[in-house]
Amino acid sequence: SYGVLVCYDTKTGEKYWEKEMNEGFYSSPMIADGKLYIMDMGGVMHIIKTDKAGTQVAAPALGEAGFALPAFADGVIYLRGENSLYCIGN
Repeated sequence: SYGVLVCYDTKTGEKYWEKEMNEGFYSSPMIADGKLYIMDMGGVMHIIKTDKAGTQVAAPALGEAGFALPAFADGVIYLRGENSLYCIGN
């Protein structure tokens, strides 16, 4: 949990990308809709395409520390911050 994300091809061992993040991670990553979602301990949700380039789609801040992995159901995402539970979607 020192703030580095790395993506490898599981069949060949080839490293596709490596990203140094500003904050460490406590939560596990989740993959949904072709994107990797992982919240750093500062409460920023990193959304990265699951492509060979690791293209970052967005990095919205929760506004408080975050330590739990996101949950997805019925087109919404549930996020738990240090003090609050959020439901984001239509």
